[in-house]
Amino acid sequence: MKRILMVWFLGVGLCLAGTSNGFAAKQKTKHSPRNVKKNSKYRGSSVRKKTRRKARRYRRRYKKRTRRGKRTRRYRVRRKSSRRYRRKSRRYKRRARSRRYRSRRYKRRARSRRWLRSRKRRRWLSRRKKRLRGRKVAQATPKAAPSVPLNAYKLPAREDAQEPQRSLADIMKVVKRNNLDLKILRERVVQAELIRAKTWAMLKPNFSLQGSYTRNEVEVSFGTTVITPINQAVFQAKVQWAFLNFRAIPLLQLAYRTVDQVGQTAKQVRRELLYATTRAYYGVLLSDGFVDISRESLKNAYENLRIAKARLQEGAAPSLLVTRAELDVVKAKRSLIQARVSLRNTKLALAMLLNKSNYKFRPVRPTAPQLPSGSLQDWTKKAMSRRAECKAAKIAVDIAQKRVNELWMQYLPTVALVGSFQKTNFGGLADRDTQWSLTLVAQLNLYDGGARHANLADAHSKYRQASLEYKKAKRQVQNEISQVRLNLKNTKQSLKVAKKQLDLAQRSYKITQERLKANSATPIEVSEALALVNASKIGYLREKLNYELALLNVKRVLGEFKTR
Repeated sequence: MKRILMVWFLGVGLCLAGTSNGFAAKQKTKHSPRNVKKNSKYRGSSVRKKTRRKARRYRRRYKKRTRRGKRTRRYRVRRKSSRRYRRKSRRYKRRARSRRYRSRRYKRRARSRRWLRSRKRRRWLSRRKKRLRGRKVAQATPKAAPSVPLNAYKLPAREDAQEPQRSLADIMKVVKRNNLDLKILRERVVQAELIRAKTWAMLKPNFSLQGSYTRNEVEVSFGTTVITPINQAVFQAKVQWAFLNFRAIPLLQLAYRTVDQVGQTAKQVRRELLYATTRAYYGVLLSDGFVDISRESLKNAYENLRIAKARLQEGAAPSLLVTRAELDVVKAKRSLIQARVSLRNTKLALAMLLNKSNYKFRPVRPTAPQLPSGSLQDWTKKAMSRRAECKAAKIAVDIAQKRVNELWMQYLPTVALVGSFQKTNFGGLADRDTQWSLTLVAQLNLYDGGARHANLADAHSKYRQASLEYKKAKRQVQNEISQVRLNLKNTKQSLKVAKKQLDLAQRSYKITQERLKANSATPIEVSEALALVNASKIGYLREKLNYELALLNVKRVLGEFKTR
């Protein structure tokens, strides 16, 4: 019996322990975050309670506000408060949902943390790394490229290949024939030459004729002699000649010197205009050289692209080499387009000097000018004797002196001879219808209110001004000679440096190209070497043309620049 009771108590105890453990486990799983979604009883209960409390608070608050409001507007205020309450309640409901979503997000994050620490993820990462490594290897291996023939890339033909060639001498002829500034200058020379004819008119006789007809009311007569007829006609001829005019002598000299001065000024303007034409022609030469250099650069870029594609086809180079070569081709094409635009603009600038809307031609490289011999002092003497500015300034001093002499001649008398002949259709008291006379007139102006004295002082001042301007012109010529000599020296040194830089750049490019064929040069090195060669060629061409222009400028300053 005792044994039976012990077994029974043991069984009851074990049953009670199992039920308590199951209830605890059930409570634990019920409140665990994994089973929150499954139990609708505990889902968001605390959130609902808080929402209800806040809704009650807002209801009380809005009721108090409606009681405080005015009676006339009580209904409207209540309507407004009810709307606000609805809005607030909706807002709190949304917040409650967001809190639920946040709790779900927290669970997802917890799962993701467990996933990051799991062994399964490590296996997945290892498999993914192997796949990525296989892709990189596949990308690094060169793709099969189509075979590139040697003549696959051809340069486009020049746009001005069919245009006629024009030398600098041909351009000069067109400028002298069509330039508007030179035409205006010729008219100024013609006007200056007419001053001499106007001055000679002061020493030449003046001849005039005069006739008149008068209808009188009655005829006046004395006996048979008619003094004043009804129809009266008179014809008169008059000659006046100031054969002794001392003012005319300096005025004639002044007219001739003025013509010389205008001629020297015209030479100066013509020389500057033709030098500007030469500079514009050299600008066309420079732009034409840019086009040739750009074409050669494009040719080199095509060659590099062909080599890069061949190396890629062989599997000895990466695809980056081909990409860089294609980029160099695009840059070379862009440089060629810019050079063509620059060539068109320089031709339009030259066409403006030729008085044409457009002038199509291909420039021809002129022979390089020679440096004038002699020292700095010899150059100064040549410039003083040949420069049109110095001659014009010296003539201006002579003209000012002639004006002073002309004013002094106003103090001398003027002698003139006046002759007249008259014929009428009536005899008059003398009973003669013809009559003539000859008069010798001498005139001396003693006092004119001080005008001559003031004019004389003004002429002396202008003479001093002309002398100072002549000295200034000589000083300016000396400074220009020093400047062009220094500019010539600097240009010569720059030309030597540009030549050396071009040689080094070409040597470097050849070495880089050989390294590219041997697959030991990077694409960046090839692009830099090609760009350096192009820049060196452009710099050398520019310095060479600048040196020739500097020589022509020396001739212009010395007065040896040919304008005819």
